[in-house]
Amino acid sequence: MERLGLTLHPEKTRVVHVGNEWVNFLGYKVRRRPNGRVALDIADKAKTRIRDTLRDITRRTYLSSDDLISELNLYIRGASEYFKRAEPRTLWNLDRFVLARIARWSRHKRGRRLPEWSLARGGPLYREHGLVTWWRPKKPA
Repeated sequence: MERLGLTLHPEKTRVVHVGNEWVNFLGYKVRRRPNGRVALDIADKAKTRIRDTLRDITRRTYLSSDDLISELNLYIRGASEYFKRAEPRTLWNLDRFVLARIARWSRHKRGRRLPEWSLARGGPLYREHGLVTWWRPKKPA
């Protein structure tokens, strides 16, 4: 590593045993399940950063719906590819969060009192507008 000019930061570097407790590593939370398999989930700090980014994108009421979906798709494709090994429930919750943010975006865009919760069902957004999802079911082998 020194030959490449890389050094380990002594305060940030430690060796840990992955046991029953969650350990943060590169944006993931890692732990060992009782059956011996490793469980991965998105770390809390990374989840906060993801939600903040999604909020920033959906605050842009000057965007058309197609432009909004396009911007969301760019971000979701990249982040979901990185976190594709996270717990499905967490990814599903991020999908719900995106739909709720779009409903609120629509409320501000159209000057309504309440969010358009019909958009939160997501069907037309996925089928007609091409919104991508965080959670993708595993394909049968």
